Amino acid sequence: MTAAKWFRRTTWSPADAADFGARLERSRSAFHRAQYLRIQAAHLHEAGTHPLAEAALGLLDQLLAEWPDESQLSSAHMQRAECLIDLGRPEEALAAYQAALAARRVSPNFGNDAHHGFAELAVALRRDDL
Repeated sequence: MTAAKWFRRTTWSPADAADFGARLERSRSAFHRAQYLRIQAAHLHEAGTHPLAEAALGLLDQLLAEWPDESQLSSAHMQRAECLIDLGRPEEALAAYQAALAARRVSPNFGNDAHHGFAELAVALRRDDL
C-alpha cells in the first residue's frame, strides 16, 4: 500500500486495522490523527456495508474520545449521524446531528451540511418537536 493510501482503505480486516493503528500512532499531532481517523471512516462508510459502517463508527468514536480537534468535530459528528442512519439507529443519529450543529456553533469556520441532514431526518421521522 502506498503511503498516501494508508488512511483511505475500503477494507477493514484485522490486519488493515492493525496497520492503520500503527501508522496513526506515528502521526505528527492530534490534528493529524483526528483528520486521518475521519477520512478513513468516510472511506469505510462509503464502501456501503454494515460491518464497514460499524468500523467507521468506531473510528469516529475514537476520534471524539482521544483526539477531539475542533477542526474535525462537526464533521465527525455528522459522519457519525450518517453511519447511525445506515445502521438503523435514527434517534442516535439525531443526537449526533445535534452535536455536529453544536460543534459548528463553537467553531463556525469548520462548516458542513449537518443542518440539511438533521432537517431531513427530523422530517422523515415526523419529529415536529424539532
